Amino acid sequence: GSLKQERDAVEQELWRLESCAIQGLLEHAPMPVGMYSEIQFTQHKQQTRS
Repeated sequence: GSLKQERDAVEQELWRLESCAIQGLLEHAPMPVGMYSEIQFTQHKQQTRS
């Protein structure tokens, strides 16, 4: 189980960095960044699950 935890931790860190980049790009986006990030995160989770 520890290997999965490690991989999840790496994924979370990558996602955090990616989210920061996305937020930087979307500062002037029409949609609130928080909402966009939530949508992206949901899609991301669905992709990694399948």
